[in-house]
Amino acid sequence: MKSSEWIDWCLLDRSSPALLFCSFARLNLNLGARRMDANGHTTSIRRYSLRKLNPDPEPALPAVTSKRKSSKRKRTSLPIKSELTSTEKSLSLLPEPEPSFTEDEIKYVQDNLLQWYRDNFRILPWRSPPKHNSLSSQSPDAYKIWVSEIMLQQTQVSVVIEYFNRWMKRFPTVAVLAESSLEDVNSIWAGLGYYRRARMLHDGARFVMDKYNGIVPDEVSKLLEIPGIGTYTAGAIASIAFKKQSAAVDGNVVRVLSRLLCLNGSTVSSKHWKLAESLVCDLEDLSGDFNQALMEHGALICVPRLPKCKSCCLQNICGAYKGAMQNASIRDSEDEVIKFVTRFPGKSVKAKVREEIVSSCVVKYSTEHESRYLMIQRPSNGLLANLWEFPSLCVDTKENTNADEFYDRMISMLETLLNDSIEKSMITHCGVVKHKFSHIHQSINVYSLHLKTDPDATLRKHTQRVADKERNKSSTFEEIQSTKWVSSKGLKTLPVSTQMRKVLDSVLKNG
Repeated sequence: MKSSEWIDWCLLDRSSPALLFCSFARLNLNLGARRMDANGHTTSIRRYSLRKLNPDPEPALPAVTSKRKSSKRKRTSLPIKSELTSTEKSLSLLPEPEPSFTEDEIKYVQDNLLQWYRDNFRILPWRSPPKHNSLSSQSPDAYKIWVSEIMLQQTQVSVVIEYFNRWMKRFPTVAVLAESSLEDVNSIWAGLGYYRRARMLHDGARFVMDKYNGIVPDEVSKLLEIPGIGTYTAGAIASIAFKKQSAAVDGNVVRVLSRLLCLNGSTVSSKHWKLAESLVCDLEDLSGDFNQALMEHGALICVPRLPKCKSCCLQNICGAYKGAMQNASIRDSEDEVIKFVTRFPGKSVKAKVREEIVSSCVVKYSTEHESRYLMIQRPSNGLLANLWEFPSLCVDTKENTNADEFYDRMISMLETLLNDSIEKSMITHCGVVKHKFSHIHQSINVYSLHLKTDPDATLRKHTQRVADKERNKSSTFEEIQSTKWVSSKGLKTLPVSTQMRKVLDSVLKNG
């Protein structure tokens, strides 16, 4: 009996003591299928073509004779594909092995990354130096780590530093943040983007004041109760501030783990968390340093496009790098090696970008001493929630709205806001500004309107008009928004988005 037939017999005979060996053989086959071949390809084999117990050939369809008289050839159809054999069915029931590190690999990653981090860590305002470093006398501040981790979501470190310093100067403690108004919070955050983060920090501070008397809890389960804190942020705070052995998996960590083990899929998943947890175990009070080392390594060395493989401290166990080196056709070309390594973890699926056309009008009234601008507060939910902006209208490019109709709608909005008639000749076009959000690309037509009447009287009329409409339970968007006149000096501290500051710059330059 051949080996393939013997394996078939063992799997079919469920009482056979050799079944355990066959299962183990299947597991080895599966593991072997995951390894990289000489050309650098990885495969995932779920079905195996083993010899059938029945050696009879597949039945074929009857031959079909051609109707052409000039040819006596017969066309024979391909054999019908049979169903899965019992062997294949048995093999498919066995679970796929989870990716994992060996004990030696875990020790190697821990030792090398921690040493690399001690020698190369960046000095940042929220970070304490790693243990065994000459500067390690400082102790981490849980509140600072919390704020920094929220700010660093979707934002580069170089951008965050300035905003973090400004934030800590204005809100040095949880208590001060909790007692501040949301508008004050938004004014400090303005320009950093993703404004929901600021609101959640504010809500989180109030929660910590109410439930924990202003002291940030040290357990992951309790941290997860705080508004705005998810699994990653809870793990980062617990490990860095309180030395808990908890993992923290972000995009940088996913990239490093995926290249070490040649894993596809850039989205954080349970397999990444299990791998990170296996690396952080048994580190005692070094878990925070290790998590930061892993993230720092992904940010500085194992970067998305041009990884610095030659200076990587994990090069010797990196599956992606070793796979490139085993491929004789690319190993001598640094560009080809990098191209191979960056195949992991694969490209992420980006959300479809929506194109929008916006019209914004800077309404201005000047006196002998100063200029004042009409500002409208955005709704409390949605994009740029609670921020202030110049009167604006937006349409999706899919809408069939021509330029004249859109322009008339803007004038109608201004007349409603100012409770006065507006002539087209009073409005000046100041150019087009481009602005990009993560999922929206906007083309903003910028206009300016200089008023000659007293804006205070106009605003009083508008305020009364809003009050009357609210009593009548009106829900017209333009009519129930908060409005106010703001001086040039006040505009600098008002929570205004980068988008609107571009609009103002365009008016000051071309208006």
